[in-house]
Formats: sequence, C-alpha cells, structure tokens
Amino acid sequence: GFDDLAIGMPFEDVIAAAVNHKDAGSVHVIYGAAGGLTPVGNQLWTQNTGGIADIVEEFDYFGFAVAAGDFNGDGFDDLAISAHGEDLGAVADAGAVHILYGSAAGLSADNSQFWAQDIAGVPDSAETGDFFGRALVAGKFSDDKYDDLAIGVPFEDIGGVIDGGLVQVMYGTVDGLAVEGSQVWHQSVRGVLEVVEANDMFSV
Repeated sequence: GFDDLAIGMPFEDVIAAAVNHKDAGSVHVIYGAAGGLTPVGNQLWTQNTGGIADIVEEFDYFGFAVAAGDFNGDGFDDLAISAHGEDLGAVADAGAVHILYGSAAGLSADNSQFWAQDIAGVPDSAETGDFFGRALVAGKFSDDKYDDLAIGVPFEDIGGVIDGGLVQVMYGTVDGLAVEGSQVWHQSVRGVLEVVEANDMFSV
C-alpha cells in the first residue's frame, strides 16, 4: 500500500569481473513504509545483477529512463528500465529496455524481460544510434486491467528521413508486456498531425 521510489543513475560506473565499466548505469529502488521512504530493503540494480538479461558494458546508460506500472495486473507495480546505449551485436547504440516485475517482497529478476527492436515480434529492426528506450512512459492505454508501456526511439529514421523518431507501444497481459498488438507511432502514420521531418526526434 506504499509507493516506492526508483532512481536512475545512468552514468554510474559499474565494476564487474574486476573491470570498471564506464557509464554502464544503475538503478536504486527505495521502498515506502508507514513513516515514509526507508533504506530498509533497498535495492541496487545493474546489468550485472543476477537474473538480469545481457551483461554490464560501457556506455549502456542503464537507468537513463524508468517507468513504473502494473504490466501483468497482479497488484504490484513493475519497473521498466532503459539502457538506450545498449549495443546489439555489431549494432552500436541500438538500445534496449529491461522489465523487472514486482512481488510482495519487492522487485525481482524472476521472469524479467529484455526488449529491443531485434526481438521477434517487436516492430521495426535495430539500427545504429536509434537509442530505443531513451524515453519511457507507462499508462493504461487500453480498456483492461493491465498497464502498458510507450517506448521512445527518438533517433529512428523514418522512410529515409534522418532522426524523425517514433514511439513503440507494448501492451500488458497476464504474463506481462507482450508483442501482440504492439503499435508504432510517428508523424507519418495516417491521422497523426504534422509530418515527419529530419531531426524532429519525435519522442525525445
């Protein structure tokens, strides 16, 4: 019944395997209590935390954006964490988003998700410098009990227009966020006001 606080530190250096990874990023979670926020039970999440997909790397900027919502409708808030500098294979700065699911004991890496534009079913494909996840907004965009997630991809090229930008929307289900029914919005989508132009960075 208490709200909690997630604090992103995208420029945090993270030591893993005795190597300092510059600007890898981290997220602190401080939990609420009857007397307000308390350090008791607080958590520190990085891409080196057990159960988190991928690995810690320089300039991933894990925690640049965070968004809380109940994506699986179980009554506990979940947390979306961007790593917009994530490289996908040889594709530099393609970007990715991690989802941690809530429980009675707080956030957990159990059933955590890793979303990127190269994941099967996610619209579009990963490209250098897209920065998928640079902005995140959770909300109830459909008429059900699950929260949904809007993911900003501000440096996406749209039909050859450099850095036009787009927003991808993923919808919640009983199993959490899913690719089914996901949407892509940008200024060239029919009915959206204005037109796409170079460097608009729609969604930044």
